[in-house]
Amino acid sequence: MVVDTSHLNCSELYQLNLTDDVKRASTYLVNPGSRAIALGIQILVLVIGVPGNVSFLVAVARVAYMKTITNIFLVNLAIADILFVVYTATSYLFYLPAPVRSHIHSMLNIWCPVAVSISFLTYFTSVSTVSLVSVERYNAICRPLKHLAVNSKQRAVKLVFGTWCVGLAFTSLAVLQYADSTRICVTWPSGNGTEKFADLPDIIGFCLPLAPWALVVGNLASSIPFMIALLGNAFMYVQIIRTLANRSVAKTSGRETMVRRARQVRNQVTRMLVINGTVFFIFQFPFACINFVFVAGYLGGLDFLEVNELQSSLRVFSHGFLFLNSAINPIIYYAMCPSYRAAALKAFRSPKNSHQTEDY
Repeated sequence: MVVDTSHLNCSELYQLNLTDDVKRASTYLVNPGSRAIALGIQILVLVIGVPGNVSFLVAVARVAYMKTITNIFLVNLAIADILFVVYTATSYLFYLPAPVRSHIHSMLNIWCPVAVSISFLTYFTSVSTVSLVSVERYNAICRPLKHLAVNSKQRAVKLVFGTWCVGLAFTSLAVLQYADSTRICVTWPSGNGTEKFADLPDIIGFCLPLAPWALVVGNLASSIPFMIALLGNAFMYVQIIRTLANRSVAKTSGRETMVRRARQVRNQVTRMLVINGTVFFIFQFPFACINFVFVAGYLGGLDFLEVNELQSSLRVFSHGFLFLNSAINPIIYYAMCPSYRAAALKAFRSPKNSHQTEDY
């Protein structure tokens, strides 16, 4: 998609002369292979992610036994995933078709901090929500008495609101690395063998850091909360798995069938959530690592534009995992948990809610 920059005065902008630097000029072009991969991922995520998350929301809304405290958190995660998928896919549809890597569309139509804030907000909210689910499952399995004492839907709703507040706080720091709208007037290479630079836009732009410290703060704010959550969740997953393994060998012959069934469902859901959380952190890990690489690159002497070039080449890889992660949660729910799968089928087969309740 071509952005009209005819109203901008090139002479008043930062000048970038690439006449004799074909190699560097090529780094500003959108790689056709990367474009095809990124667009393919966007289409796949939209086709799978939006219907999948919507189906989960419908199942929770229409099936009575899905109205649990755990699912309050998962509904919040589904909403964050839908917002992330729809917004980022739309942004990429503006960004990728252009021949040159540039944020000029965001700069001219939205404003850089606003353009990236929704993606960061949903990202941090997702990390907070997954951690919240882990804490809830940890208390339910490892500290059942404490869990029963504090567990309530009113408390869950307040915690969900808190995830968005946490997301907003970290977003305000993360967007500092994109808060400076820098427009550049480019002189592209010309002559024999430079046909690919013909008819390229003279004006491009990037959302750059406000200052050197903003690049460091923004990238660290994007990564440190994730790493803390990763370590905390890993500890809880280990404790949950150990507790479930110990309970699985305990004798239950004297227990009532209904009690055993409730425990089986609870443990099944817990395993599903542990697997879902593990996949979440695996898919998010490249993004966090790359942010640390950017900070190291800048502290190692790279300037803003060089760091931006490094970001653009690596983010196709890391963002692909972010997008896929937002699409696969419902697939994991339905594949791992028969009660969730049955709820989705029930929600779309019959207008009547199930009156069966299962507290897990």
